[in-house]
Amino acid sequence: SNLFRLELGELELIPELAGTAVERIDAEHGQVERVLLRRNLPESKDVRYRVYVESPLRSGQLDANERGEPLEG
Repeated sequence: SNLFRLELGELELIPELAGTAVERIDAEHGQVERVLLRRNLPESKDVRYRVYVESPLRSGQLDANERGEPLEG
């Protein structure tokens, strides 16, 4: 249940999603550390992105659905 076809996530959206994550977390100093694409187990089988941003001031992450739309909360 952890495996899925990569076509379920729109990989071409990663650059834009990474930019959104940096803007939201630390636009001046933030750097994308990594991007994960995985299922949202055990809550659901939905595919989710998680973009990790590192910064000397503030680090964080942005979650998005399989269409690259940021999730709130």
